[in-house]
Parts: sequence; C-alpha cells; structure tokens
Amino acid sequence: MKKETYILENSFTIPLNSEVQFEYYSNIDYLITYDEIYLCTSTRKGINTTSVALPFNSKNINEKCKNEVKIIDNMIRYKFIRIMNDDILNKQQANISNDNMDFQTKSKSLENNFIEKNYLLVFGRAISLYNPKNLEFMHQCQPQLSNQQSMLPLLYTAAASYKCFIVIGSNAGHVLLGQIKNDKIEILQITNQTYFPITDIDINDNGIIAVAFDEGEIDTYKIKDGILVPLSSHSDDNNEIITQIQIGDYILASYESGQIRLFSYNEKDIFLKCEMDLGYSEIKGMDYWNSQNIFTVIVDDFIGVWEIKKDDKIKSEFNQKMRTTTDLYKYTISDNSSESNKPNNYDNIIDTNSGTNTSLHKSDKSKDAISLNDYNEELYSLNIEMQWSYQCKSKYLSGIKFLKHLNSEAFNTDVKHNYKYIAVVAYDYSEINIYSITLTSN
Repeated sequence: MKKETYILENSFTIPLNSEVQFEYYSNIDYLITYDEIYLCTSTRKGINTTSVALPFNSKNINEKCKNEVKIIDNMIRYKFIRIMNDDILNKQQANISNDNMDFQTKSKSLENNFIEKNYLLVFGRAISLYNPKNLEFMHQCQPQLSNQQSMLPLLYTAAASYKCFIVIGSNAGHVLLGQIKNDKIEILQITNQTYFPITDIDINDNGIIAVAFDEGEIDTYKIKDGILVPLSSHSDDNNEIITQIQIGDYILASYESGQIRLFSYNEKDIFLKCEMDLGYSEIKGMDYWNSQNIFTVIVDDFIGVWEIKKDDKIKSEFNQKMRTTTDLYKYTISDNSSESNKPNNYDNIIDTNSGTNTSLHKSDKSKDAISLNDYNEELYSLNIEMQWSYQCKSKYLSGIKFLKHLNSEAFNTDVKHNYKYIAVVAYDYSEINIYSITLTSN
C-alpha cells in the first residue's frame, strides 16, 4: 500500500533590510490581492510588510519584492482581518478599491450582495486599524476597562474576526465584541468572567470562537443577535500555559511546556482527544489548515507538519488509558510497550522522514466524546501522523504560517501542482524563508 508524504520541492528566501531583525516571538500574517501577496511580520523595528508580485516564483521574489517598516508604539500583536460590509454595494461609496480586496472575496461577495474589506488590526494598549497595503493609520479605539486584580497596565493581547465582528481579549480576562463600520471600531459588548490573561483567540468558518487563557482554560462562544453567547469550557488541572489556539473542525492548542493537544467540541463540552509532547522546548508557533486536516509547528530549529486522522469507530480496548511521549524530533516511546522494545536513548530511534507515524496520548475522556458532524454520540478517536519535517540548522525559529491561498492556480505559475507553502522566520535574522512542499506517494 502506497503511503502519501510531503517532500520539500523548493525553498525561497525573501531578504529584508539588514537592520530589520525578527524578535523572540514573531507574528506572521498575509494578505493576497489581485497582483500581489503581502507578508506582514513583527520585527524589532516594528511591523514589516513585504510585497511580492504574483505569480509567486523566484523571478518575482528577486525582481518585484518590496519591504516597508512601520514603527507602532505599544504594539503587542496584529492580525489581518476581512470585514463584511453587507449594507454597501457601491465600491465608491464604500471607499473600497480593488487593491484592498482579495481575489476570492470579490467574486463571491458581489454575488451575495456584500463586500469584504481588508484591514490590519493592531492591538496592545489600544486597538487600531491600519490600511494593510501602505500601513496608513485609519482609526483607534481604547475602551475604558478596569484591571483591579493586577498592578500591570491593561493590554489587549489577542483578536480575531468573523463577518463584520471582531473579538478581542485582554490580559485581565476581558472578552470584547466589536464591529467595524465605515473604517471605525465600535465596541458592542464586554464580558469578564475571569481575571486570567487571555493568550489567544481564533474563530472558525461557522463562527465558533475559541478563547485560550494562560492558566490552561479554553472557552468557546458564538455570536447571536450581536451578543457573545458562552458555549462550552475546558479546564486544565495542571494549569499549563497555552501559547496559541486554533479552531476548525477541531481545536488545537500549543503549550509553553512543549505540548500540542487536540480537542473535539460541541456546544455543550470540549473533549481532550489526544496529546503530543515535543520535549523540553516551548512551542514558538503553530498554524492549522482545517480544510486539509493538517497543522504545522516550530520548536527550536525544527519544522513539522502533521495530519489529523479520524477513526469513526473505536475498539473497546480504547477505553484503557494509553500514554506515550514524543521527543523533539518526532519519535515515540510507549509506556505500555515492553521494556525490551524501548530505546535506551533518542539516538536509537527511527527518523520520521522514513515514514514513521507519530504516536500520542489518547485521553480516557474520549469515550465521552460527541461527533461534531452528526451529534449522534458515536464513539470515535483522533490520531496524528507526521507528514513532513525539516531542520533549519543554526536558526532559532520564531514564527510560522501556512500561505494557504498560494495553492490556487491563479496565484502561482501556469503549471498545475499541489504545493503547500509555509512561511518561516527566525530570531535575529533578516529574511523570510518560504518552503514549498508537495504530496508524493511512496
């Protein structure tokens, strides 16, 4: 039986100004218009925007690449957002140009009587909107909130968008619901159920919101009639600090302790399905490609891509708790295996580039899980398999992002392919590395 894996097809290096170096944690995001891709990265100098002409290839990277740095005070993080304007159809009236609309958005939105506009949302001590193309300031919002449980200043630490709404979190546990109209932010609702800092927020295509707190709690919400409605919650007994969260069909969370956890969820509960331990190092970045059921993670100088696989029916012995651990380079030791089968050290373990599957923790909570697809309470399990890995020698990686839309033929070369592009940056370096991997059968 042939096994499908990804191999490195090409790698590109986008140079930046030598004075622009990436931070210990580097946020990466991107935006695609008709003729360019914009890569936005956080550096010691501020926000760096790199534009590359399409189609995306070596020639355009070398000849049609521009970099611009914008210094923004009191910035913590930023995110490209697309806001739906369903009440304005005339582009002149909406003040929306083709340059500020992505390819897929324009064709679909006009058919459904709305237009989406792109913004760069920057948050820290305030919440600000910028033009994503030229980094021109547009609007700033600074809600008056209290931080009674801490002597530290109030900061906005996470944000995500859905349709015309934005959801923002603070270091004092506030969850804010706002909307953007006429290039201005309007706050609609503020909730504060805990004083723990919010570390990350993500929203899936169905509008389910996942909020992560630094003591390990995960809460989900939905927006109904312009109000945040709490759904389900999951608490971590060990109070592990969550560094990043992503939600699609499942919830993925990365932890400061070097773990990745995979959850299923519905409107009533969140279930831990499996867990992967990447060793002693903090996970600096993670991205989840929901439609492909794959996710990518960086730890130190290592890049890995895993696939999420679902088994609709599970055996009765699944209820027995099985615990495994995975070291930094994707190898597996099972506590349930015999001592003779356990390697004495990591030097004896097989390299996963040869196709070894990555084992993981299977939580005994999985027997209570409910399928998101049909809510029939049929038991199922989730597994994670290593698909591709790469080691960037002498680099300490600090940010990673799937460039998902570059897989469409319109934005690439004329040759049809199945590339998956990944953008990576490293601490103290002045370049963006782009890796293109392609699916093969062995």
